[in-house]
Amino acid sequence: NGVAAVSPGPIQEIVYKLNHLDPFNPHGWFLFIGTSVLLFEGSITLLIPLQEAVATPQDRKKFPKLYPKVIMGIISFYTFFGIFCWMSFGNSVNTVMTTSLPPGNLATTVQLAYSVAVIFTFPLQNFPSLEIACSVIASVAQKLVYSSCPSTSGNGRLMAR
Repeated sequence: NGVAAVSPGPIQEIVYKLNHLDPFNPHGWFLFIGTSVLLFEGSITLLIPLQEAVATPQDRKKFPKLYPKVIMGIISFYTFFGIFCWMSFGNSVNTVMTTSLPPGNLATTVQLAYSVAVIFTFPLQNFPSLEIACSVIASVAQKLVYSSCPSTSGNGRLMAR
């Protein structure tokens, strides 16, 4: 005659937490917007170099249709990851997850590794601007060389003597 206590399943817990979620948090929405913008800052700067790096012109034509699908996949991953972390750890998790780790050597190591990874992304972030600068410098240098060479007519062709 014993009645077993049944704990709610994960689906019921998700529905319960979503129903009791505040629709708007006036204290944290600036941080949300800033984090969202920071999340995709590299997406815009790497769009053109990624498209130019595609091997064949046929594949390059497919890039504009594929790129939004990849971005939506990334957004979906982040959304599900965020929901499941929130479901697992509740509201006590800080916005920057590494600050939620318990103090100790592991937390320090994870934070240090993350900092090093961020530092090594700076060359990748500078790649598009460096590529533009190099092409402009090469173009100007080529014009200077052709215009200063006495055996050319300024259009890059050799003149008959």
